Amino acid sequence: MLRSIDQEKCIGCGSCFKTCGFDVFRLETKRPESAPCQAACPAGIDIRSYAHLLQQGKTAEAAEELLSRNPLPGLTCRVCPRFCESKCTRKGIDASVNVNALEQYLAEWLARRDVEPVPVTRAGRVAIVGSGAAGMAAAFFMRRKGYAVTVYEKEGHPGGQFRTPEFADALEAQIRFLKAEGIEFRCNTPVGDGEAVTVRSLRAHHVKAVILATGAARDKAERTTPPFASIVDITPDQFIDADPLTLATRTNGVFAAGPVRGGSHLAPHEVRDAFEAAFSADRFVNGWDMLESRPPRKPEVYEMHTGSWKTKGENIPY
Repeated sequence: MLRSIDQEKCIGCGSCFKTCGFDVFRLETKRPESAPCQAACPAGIDIRSYAHLLQQGKTAEAAEELLSRNPLPGLTCRVCPRFCESKCTRKGIDASVNVNALEQYLAEWLARRDVEPVPVTRAGRVAIVGSGAAGMAAAFFMRRKGYAVTVYEKEGHPGGQFRTPEFADALEAQIRFLKAEGIEFRCNTPVGDGEAVTVRSLRAHHVKAVILATGAARDKAERTTPPFASIVDITPDQFIDADPLTLATRTNGVFAAGPVRGGSHLAPHEVRDAFEAAFSADRFVNGWDMLESRPPRKPEVYEMHTGSWKTKGENIPY
């Protein structure tokens, strides 16, 4: 029986919490040091916290923890290279935790639940241009902050890179979830210079912030000048020039997320970009410093030990 915990040897497995008959031990997952799996996750998901909540049977709380950094689990679980599992400390004992399976389980649970959207508490709207991974995630993050959100998509259906037969069912479930959250999608509505809807017209009609998330061509030969050239700076590679930390463009109230600013095409990276852009957009609307209180992009990693210690002649993994 465990009688005390050596914090220097703790790997956060939760064995003390699960075996204590006196309800004495608690696993503190919200620590300043990041677990290796979380640090490896491009989206910054607190895997340690939602896994612990699942162990306690708190599925709703675990789902909310996951959604706080990744609102597209039903899609990302199908394409993520599993950076987290490659850094999982559990590998030093037996095998990595199957984080991908946990994410898929929560995605399927979310697809079956009834959604109660947060109330709109902010005046004006936020516009998201593009409905790929970055666009959908940015829309969710802004909706959860209390904004009315409209997503503009030039194609006939949302989804970006996921608009393929392979992802059809997962994408439909994702769109239903986002619509239930109160997000409005306007398809067949391109936004840009020469179109019926422009970024300037959006900003002139009570749109407090615009997040550009239109994606970008994967090959230089395919790149053409983005349709926002008259309002934002363009880099030589035809990407929108945005601040690397805040993702703010040089046009007041306009932000860029994902490949359109030269970011990665991998969905987890797009989701992280969306989180950063939404954080900045919210602070801009409130008139706050966009750098103040910003979560670190590279948190301090807690390198957990995976050796063993002996007690009463037994070799017990800590």
